[in-house]
Amino acid sequence: MIAIQAPEHTIRPHLTGHETHIDIAAINTPNSTVISGTTHTAQTIATTLRNTGHKTHTLNTSHAFHSPHMDGMLNQFTTTTKNITHHPATTPSSPPSPENPPPTKNSKTPTTGPTRSATPSDSPTPSKLWRQKASPPTWK
Repeated sequence: MIAIQAPEHTIRPHLTGHETHIDIAAINTPNSTVISGTTHTAQTIATTLRNTGHKTHTLNTSHAFHSPHMDGMLNQFTTTTKNITHHPATTPSSPPSPENPPPTKNSKTPTTGPTRSATPSDSPTPSKLWRQKASPPTWK
């Protein structure tokens, strides 16, 4: 994965012909885009863009997340996540502070701060959400 200081429309043409090997993994800001996929292809594209004045930074990751390389694991991943029992969070999302004190013995809720609630019936199932997180983005 390589972060490139360039907008999507500058990077997208360099991906043409490499769709099975690389994709845009994230658009962090209008001028900060991350590509992910085959290392050689990503490095070639980054070098081309670097030579035209764009800053690049190779990210220290273990996988080519959000790239076509994740496709092979998606079905098994979805099956596995369907077998997980999901519950509302019981751990606070932020540490206690004067504005957000820890719960007391008489608290109605065991947590402080915002927590994720159970998935509403009209929302994607948790396994579908996890699959979406692992898949390439769909903003093409």
